[in-house]
Amino acid sequence: MACRSPDKDSQRYVAVRRNRCGDDRPPAPAGFEQGHPNIRRLFEDFMLVEQAYHAQTGIFPMMHLVAIRKDVVRDNPWVPMSVYTAFREARRRSIERALYIDASRSPIPWRHELAAHAKSSFGNLWPYGTEGNRMTLDAVYCTRSNRGLSSQAAAGGPVCKTGSKLFPYVGQPAYSSVEGNSRMSKTASSRAYADLHEHIRALDRAGLLYRISDPINKDTEMHPLVRWQFRGGISEADRKAFLFSNVVDSKGRRYDLPVLVGAFATTPEIYRIGMNVPTIQDIGPAWENAIRNPIEPQLVDAAPCQEVVVTGRNLEGTGNGMESLPIPISTPGFDAAPYLTATCVITKDPTSGVQNMGTYRAQLKAPTRLGMMMLRNARAGGLEHWDAYHKRKERMPVAIVLGCPPIVAFQGPQKLPLGVDELTVAGGLAGGPINVVKGRTVDLIIPAEAEVVIEGFIDPEYLEPEGPFGESHGYVVLEDYNLVVEVTAITRRRDAVLSSTISQVTPSESSVMKRLAYEPMYLAHLRDVLSIRGIKKVVMHEPLTNLRRFVFLQFARGTPRTEIWRALYGTASLQAVIGKYVIAIDEDIDANNLDAVFWALGYRCNPVEDMKFVPFREPGHGPRAEDGGLESALLVDATMKHPLAGLALPKREFMENAKVLWERLGLPKLRPEIPWFGYSMGDWDEHLDANALQATRGDWPARSESYRQRRRRDIAPNTPVRQVESDD
Repeated sequence: MACRSPDKDSQRYVAVRRNRCGDDRPPAPAGFEQGHPNIRRLFEDFMLVEQAYHAQTGIFPMMHLVAIRKDVVRDNPWVPMSVYTAFREARRRSIERALYIDASRSPIPWRHELAAHAKSSFGNLWPYGTEGNRMTLDAVYCTRSNRGLSSQAAAGGPVCKTGSKLFPYVGQPAYSSVEGNSRMSKTASSRAYADLHEHIRALDRAGLLYRISDPINKDTEMHPLVRWQFRGGISEADRKAFLFSNVVDSKGRRYDLPVLVGAFATTPEIYRIGMNVPTIQDIGPAWENAIRNPIEPQLVDAAPCQEVVVTGRNLEGTGNGMESLPIPISTPGFDAAPYLTATCVITKDPTSGVQNMGTYRAQLKAPTRLGMMMLRNARAGGLEHWDAYHKRKERMPVAIVLGCPPIVAFQGPQKLPLGVDELTVAGGLAGGPINVVKGRTVDLIIPAEAEVVIEGFIDPEYLEPEGPFGESHGYVVLEDYNLVVEVTAITRRRDAVLSSTISQVTPSESSVMKRLAYEPMYLAHLRDVLSIRGIKKVVMHEPLTNLRRFVFLQFARGTPRTEIWRALYGTASLQAVIGKYVIAIDEDIDANNLDAVFWALGYRCNPVEDMKFVPFREPGHGPRAEDGGLESALLVDATMKHPLAGLALPKREFMENAKVLWERLGLPKLRPEIPWFGYSMGDWDEHLDANALQATRGDWPARSESYRQRRRRDIAPNTPVRQVESDD
């Protein structure tokens, strides 16, 4: 490969020409292949890279692959490998974050080539500061120097100490007073995550947002309108978030605040953007890493969520307090009132002081009063806290947060173990601390960049009727006696956007959010905690059944039955309300295709041997039985117990050739359904394969004499040939 002459900057920061292009260029390590999937990361997970980098430098890394000279990576890819491999994924993860930064804030006139490359890749937005680029180039140089690869110091290059840490510099953070945060305090202006305003802009750029300026009635039109994209035959990929800027109610009142519906998880892609990971497949590892490596929140003195504060008598009276917020009715015709749905409800253990964040519905009852349902058997933490306050006969402080930064908003539905502060896990997801501020009237810490916060106290003794409400399991629930919240403050941003979630019958925004978090969580539990061998994938059935009822476990062919049954019982026991039917299938079965599942049940499952009932299960989240009794679970092994010959469809090469012919003939557009070609299922040998190939060539008559010579007497029809010939 030809080597370019270095420009002044690469001479200064990387090394002299002969170290990059001369005969003494060190050879690549054995097995190294640039971009090979086996050399993906220097660290186990790129979020660990980001955390380590941020901890040592104060800079949240972003797009460092662009900042590394292309000629360095091209000519000596193993030299900056410690930087390149570590940040290749981090750069991809940070693209969305990078797009939030205003180009004019970070001019780098001395890096013309990099600027041109970034502009061609990411438009006119320049995502990182001068010091950040200088640090990256210095890190490349020091890595070479510390490894003995630079025989001569580059003129003007950094001073590198042998054995020093890779990133011994300090610079600017990734987020710094971006649009919409100009009133943020100095302490709160630096963060490693997007707030809701920035997330909205990201969705807009991705073509995943409808902006509706027509007047929309929040009580009768808003949720039904958004609901149609879940019940109107629109594919999942074509769903979008809705931003309503002209909100009215049935009394003719107009509201100042816009309402955002479906912005967190209407589609997996929207959820991915909110999680700020490169691909949907990275969501699971990101959660696993965040749970393993939580980061404590950072307390700030002033925050956007308290730019407007309403307390005391200003909350009271018609049109004030809760009535001033454009809260939609989720299920018009059934719901008793407008409901808060996209909530992150913060409570605190009165003994340990550890906070909890859960998603609970809240019914509007008066300007200063709400009804709140916390499900007992969900064990989400909030009701356990209330039990403690109930025993102490003390009011429980609560903060109902609406419009959190997506990284924070995703914590509520995740159902983390009791005693885990979700804000620390949000920090782990972000790769840096979540900014928090003290509540104005409650002793709780609250996400600083939230849009709206409702503070109050929950009565420790009295309960009020709450409901009916269309719940996420798809049925309307009737009135129950539930918690009473007395509102003491409403705080918000000046430019607040109120968020609401589409729930009820699945699929819904609520179910997409849970599915994308629960499936990798269950896979990690089976694979990493229980050390189940052969487990490949966990799939929760979403349409109508709302995830929790049907769980499918995909296994590699040949997995021992002992491992399959350990996984079945492990799935049923992880959470009390998930896994009424747990079904093990082979990896050739598409769990999202119930026809394929029925195929497996029909031919790979013997009910008397492969089904087990588990008694004494929680009823779970669903319509309540009149007797209030317990339920049971059914565990099913629908995997192959012995090899089969093959799937009775033409082999792949014949189907692919026929597809080309189909298209050439101008026949209707094909939409291949798995399985669409035949394959061996373990009991197919080379001799049979040769016979089949001979047939496709038209040479099948050549075997006529062979069949005649293998004739037998005194055997019954349907006797397997191998059974007879193996006895000879």
